[in-house]
Amino acid sequence: MSLSRKNIDDQTRTRRKWILRGVGYVAGFCLLCTFYAWVYLDVLGLETPKHARLRKESAELHSRLNLLARRIGTAEASLEDLQLRDNEVYRSIFGMDVIPDEVRRAGYGGTDRFDYLSSSDWSGLLTSTAGYLNEVNKMAFVQSKSLDDISQLTKRVGDMALCVPSICPVYMNRVRFASRFGFRTDPIGKTYTRMHQGIDLAGGKGQPIFATGNGKVLNVTYSRYGYGNCVEIDHGFGYVTRYAHLQRILVSRGQEVTRGEQIATLGNTGRSVGAHLHYEVIFRGKHKNPANYYSEDISSEEYASIVNPR
Repeated sequence: MSLSRKNIDDQTRTRRKWILRGVGYVAGFCLLCTFYAWVYLDVLGLETPKHARLRKESAELHSRLNLLARRIGTAEASLEDLQLRDNEVYRSIFGMDVIPDEVRRAGYGGTDRFDYLSSSDWSGLLTSTAGYLNEVNKMAFVQSKSLDDISQLTKRVGDMALCVPSICPVYMNRVRFASRFGFRTDPIGKTYTRMHQGIDLAGGKGQPIFATGNGKVLNVTYSRYGYGNCVEIDHGFGYVTRYAHLQRILVSRGQEVTRGEQIATLGNTGRSVGAHLHYEVIFRGKHKNPANYYSEDISSEEYASIVNPR
């Protein structure tokens, strides 16, 4: 009985010895692997195959994103050139307001549209490229809408030709230039110089005054001061004309008028020193020299064929 017990104890000790030896082997192997990895990665500065593959893929993606950003930049430069011509040429021709830069580059607002990229975009390149593409896309959309508007207006070129104020508002052989456009000495006080925003055409009371282009009567005012009796016509395409110091007004606010249609008679109302017509041309909110909009060489017969006195 004692011999059997002794055999069992020996077997137990032997088993424990092998277990401890096995644990030691495993621990030693792990320490050896750790030491090897430290020497391989930190001391020698080498990469694991997986790390090398991921680094290569990352470099390729960065290269593609940089190429995409350059292409977007080229497209943006072409788009900005088109925007400049759109504002300075196309929209100007048709009397349209320019589109401000803050409108062309306005974002979509709200929360960050690219939060979903932040968790996987450590360098920020992907997020910045996506934002850049989004901005250029918005600019292209605004420009496309602008060209659509211009396209619609080109279908009305004939209407525009009739709306631009391009004839003299009175018979030229019946009036004389009393004052031209620009700075002048005030004709009443004669004590200071002020900007004269139109031209003065002096003549006899009651002479017919004609609309210088197709349009709609914007305002009709009657006053003993300032412009006196006055008519303003909105011709569209950015043009407004003003006829002041009238004797009698023959149109009403909101009425459609055509080029050459009589709208009033020449008078001496308001702040005036004699019978004359004060005539203004306003383009996109700025006063222009009316004499630049009509020809002084037109014959009396040609002018008479255009106008329609009442």
